[in-house]
Amino acid sequence: MKTAKANSLIQEISKSIHQSGIDVETIVPQLQELREMAIKEEDPLLIRSIRMAYQHLESYDAWTYPVIKPEEPEEGEEVDETEEPESYTAEEHFDYLLSLWEKSDNSYNRDEMRKIANELTDF
Repeated sequence: MKTAKANSLIQEISKSIHQSGIDVETIVPQLQELREMAIKEEDPLLIRSIRMAYQHLESYDAWTYPVIKPEEPEEGEEVDETEEPESYTAEEHFDYLLSLWEKSDNSYNRDEMRKIANELTDF
């Protein structure tokens, strides 16, 4: 996000998640406030992405969407079938989404936010 106030709120949400996990009753109002800031920044992708996130939290009373996807092996790369895939907590998934919003001007982050928002629509 562009404003220091918005990024400060993102960092506050992240800190809260690290300290006490994902508390839907606390995070949803913060995300709604963050969405208002995105509206002022006139960034439709951020507006939608944030709305989809807090609606997901409200619907499931938790974060259940896997934001961090396992890396696909490159062509010709050997895959060890006995290796357990890396797993992440709900907090890590949500914190990753927060990091995308914080640096939302990065084109790669925007592509990922768009993909996540679209997938949350169908989730």
